[in-house]
Order: sequence, then C-alpha cells, then structure tokens
Amino acid sequence: ANTELFSNDLRNETSIYTQDNLFHVQGDLVNNVWIYSDLGSLVLDGSDVQYVTSETNSGSATRSRIQKITIDNDLGVELLEYNGKALIFEVTDEIGLSNGNFSIGDNYLFVYANTSVTGTGFSKNKMIRTNGRTSSRGIQINYLVGETFNQYLPIGVSGKFTPVDLNITNNGPRGNIVLRAIDAQPSSTLPTTYSQDLLEFYWRLFYRPVSGTTIDYNGSITFYYNQNDVNGDEGNYGSAKLEDTNWILQVPRDPDPGPPVDLGGPLTAGVDTLNNFVSFVVNNLTTAKTVDYTCGDTKTENPKRAYPLSLPIY
Repeated sequence: ANTELFSNDLRNETSIYTQDNLFHVQGDLVNNVWIYSDLGSLVLDGSDVQYVTSETNSGSATRSRIQKITIDNDLGVELLEYNGKALIFEVTDEIGLSNGNFSIGDNYLFVYANTSVTGTGFSKNKMIRTNGRTSSRGIQINYLVGETFNQYLPIGVSGKFTPVDLNITNNGPRGNIVLRAIDAQPSSTLPTTYSQDLLEFYWRLFYRPVSGTTIDYNGSITFYYNQNDVNGDEGNYGSAKLEDTNWILQVPRDPDPGPPVDLGGPLTAGVDTLNNFVSFVVNNLTTAKTVDYTCGDTKTENPKRAYPLSLPIY
C-alpha cells in the first residue's frame, strides 16, 4: 500500500480506484466523478474546515465509496452539496473520529452492518453531525440477510449530542434502515389540545427492504437525549413512538402506589431520567414503514397527557 499526501485540495476529474492506498488530504476533496475502493483509506486532517464536495451538474449525485475514513480536524469535515445536488458518501468498514465533527448536512451517508465508528470522548464537538431537519437524508444502514448491526452511533445536531445505540438483526431479505435525528417536537402530528410536555427532539427511522416486499427486523434501540430538551415533569416521562397512525406509549407507575390503584406500566416506562435515555424493542417488524421515537409525559391525564393514544389520518 502507498500513501498519497495532498497538502492542498484533491480534485478528482476522472474516476479513481484507490486499491489499498491511503489518501491523506489536508485541503478540500472535490469529487466530480467517482472515488471507489473497498480497501483504501482516506484521512482528512487539515488546519481549516475541510469540505468534501463536487462541482459538476451531471448525474443525480457524485459518489465516494471508501473502506475507512478518519476525521482528525478540530474544525471539522463537512459534506457539502453543489447546486442543491446531494453527495453519496459510503464507508464500508470504519469511520474513525479522532478530532472534530463529521458533518453530513443534507447528504447521504451510507454504512453497512459491519461498519464501525471508532474513537473516544464523543461529544457535541466530536460526532457525526446531521442537519436536524425532517428533510435530512440521514444515515443509511445497509443489511444483507441475517446480518446484525450492533453499534453505538455518536450522532447529533448543531450544539446537541444525541447518540443512538442500535442492536438490530435483519432476518428477512436484503434491506436498509435510514436514521434521522430531528431537532424539534413532533408537533405536526399532535393535536393542539394535547399537552406540550414532551421532549424537544425525536428520531425517525425508515425501515425498508431492497429486494422483495417484506423485511424482518428484531432487536433494540436506545436514544440519548439532552436535559435541556425536557419539557414538563420528567418523572412522568414514558417512551412514545409513532407507528403508522398510532402513538404507542409506556406509562410510568408510582414506586409505592396507594389507593386509588396506580394503573401505570413499568416503573421507568423505558426512560432512564438519570442517564437521559429512552429505549425501545423492535419485534418482528416485517413491512416497510417509518417510525418516530421520543418520550414525554405519558402519565398525566388532567390536563391531557402529551400524546393521544391514536391519531386521525389526515
């Protein structure tokens, strides 16, 4: 393997197959065609903000596929659209976060079931940063039959670190999961008559097959939230997910219920208020669907709890 050092910008005007070489870039990476390798590595460690971008209007998107990328820039590395055209950036084996944020904006970041995210001391200044909007293209996790994605994803939005711990197995045909972190309440789905005592953040996952018409996902997901996003009494918080048109809730119970009998559910209802996370189980998810995950006051009934038990179809 060879190391190619680019102390300024690396401009790609013809498709590059890197084989097992290391591309060490200290300026911007301008990819106007393809960069492809399942063996090569890319290190970005400049002294200014570095951009991975394109300057071509041809095609639907430019694509980079690399085995390993290392981000070692305190000011960060950003995927940057060109004239509204998104980039596709694929990492097949490892995303190394040594220093700084890897900001994907409104571009595609593709990973695979065996892709790892490595590093220590993850925070709002050292993470995979998304744009926090519903329009985000997010992180796409690609599965083959029988594969398990068991990975802590240090993701967040500007100023907020909101990582996700996924342990999901695909027992169905080849498929993928698209993960988006959304910096808002899911208020557009909630009637205004309901309390706003819910988390100021949610995560949207789109489960879909690539071939065939069914999927079979099973496992668990844990989402970590910021204390500043809590509204209302956190002690009344339970997990809440919007699946199809229904909110599916867990209602916390009192530790020592007296009369009248507390009819709530588990003591914590999927929410750890000390460590600020909410957990969900994924059981036999067999059809393509979008699910929103969050938490809030699922207990208070007067005024109404933060979520309805079902939603009308608009």
